Amino acid sequence: MGRDRLDRRQPPGRAVTGRAGAPLIGFVTDRKVSSSGAWQRILTDGIPHSYPRAVELAGGAPLLFPALETHLADPGRLLDRIDGLLLPGGRDLDAALYGQEAHVENDPPLRVRDELEIALAREAIRRGIPVLGICRGLQVLNVALGGSLVQHLGDTTDPVPHRDLVGTFTAHPVEIRNGTRLRRIIGSPRIEIASHHHQSVGVLGAGLVATAFAPDGVIEAAETDDGSFVVGVQWHPEERLDPESLRLLRALVDAARPTVA
Repeated sequence: MGRDRLDRRQPPGRAVTGRAGAPLIGFVTDRKVSSSGAWQRILTDGIPHSYPRAVELAGGAPLLFPALETHLADPGRLLDRIDGLLLPGGRDLDAALYGQEAHVENDPPLRVRDELEIALAREAIRRGIPVLGICRGLQVLNVALGGSLVQHLGDTTDPVPHRDLVGTFTAHPVEIRNGTRLRRIIGSPRIEIASHHHQSVGVLGAGLVATAFAPDGVIEAAETDDGSFVVGVQWHPEERLDPESLRLLRALVDAARPTVA
């Protein structure tokens, strides 16, 4: 896809809501090898419990979609079932999908998940369905809109660590631009975040504007400039589940409340 803006036409209706009228928030799951009871070393689909837990605490109802080849033929069928889309964190995107060379530090990709989330992000934006990207999710948004990624921050001389050790979260501050949706949601120009990424947004995709920065200048958040709810952050608000961190999840749930039953 080029860098032209997407044709954002609102569909005639929205999804049916979930538990007690709570907006349904969709996720695409990841795949891994695991064991459970009689099943030893089998493929399973899932995401960290912190994501659906955070959505529940924010007033939404989580709905998980496995990354299946069959979904790629018509990703809009999944969007018909939800009110909002959350793009969670996880492994690195396949660099070949956006025309860059993979770095030696990149994770082994799950191409079906990558392609499905990119397709869902594009179609959700076109339909006007609220989208929140978290960590990898911001990178999915950026690639879906024609942007690029910095493959490995460790190749630069950044004074701020964004990932000290694999499997641990790093705390550092970010500055949030005034006049942005993110600033209104967070309610503060500066917050301490839970960071865990070795890649970052490079060239911004069409229609995205940077809204938050780390002290070293790395883009830590972006959103669309047309007033729609399309927000991505490079940090992990779902890890802390405190009132400040949950503001982003609550904003997604509030934006996802359907206008028709």
